[in-house]
Amino acid sequence: MKKTDRGGLAYRDAFFAGRMGIRGKLTFQLAVLVAFIITLIWVCQVALLHNFFQNYRSAQVRSAAETLIQNIDHDDLDQLADRLSADNEICVMLVDGDGKPILSIDHVRFCVLHHLSERELRDLIARAPEDGKERVEMLNVAPFRNDRYHAEEFEGP
Repeated sequence: MKKTDRGGLAYRDAFFAGRMGIRGKLTFQLAVLVAFIITLIWVCQVALLHNFFQNYRSAQVRSAAETLIQNIDHDDLDQLADRLSADNEICVMLVDGDGKPILSIDHVRFCVLHHLSERELRDLIARAPEDGKERVEMLNVAPFRNDRYHAEEFEGP
């Protein structure tokens, strides 16, 4: 039997020719399997999870909006809106035709609606579709965070 040199080509040839031991074969196959699983998880997380979460949250908001519309004339609309806001972790703002808030509930830490200026709110209302269709718009919440808060200034958990 020919002696293989691990640093040269003979070792690589022995590996691909099938003359490698069972331990080496199992290690190689396990490494390929782990690499495949990690790649599959990464693809699912990057490609699919964001769209799934966005569709799920859009459906929650759409359902809450439909519930509010169905009960718009109810005397306890504010209690319903408060419950929907807390249960779905959404902020609710009902405005009249002039853009003045009729009902405003904020249970979300960084609610964009409640940090908009009057002009920005009017612009948002003006961009709403006339036919009653929904409009999805992504807004950045970073400008609304408290810049004066520094966690390292506090002690304890």
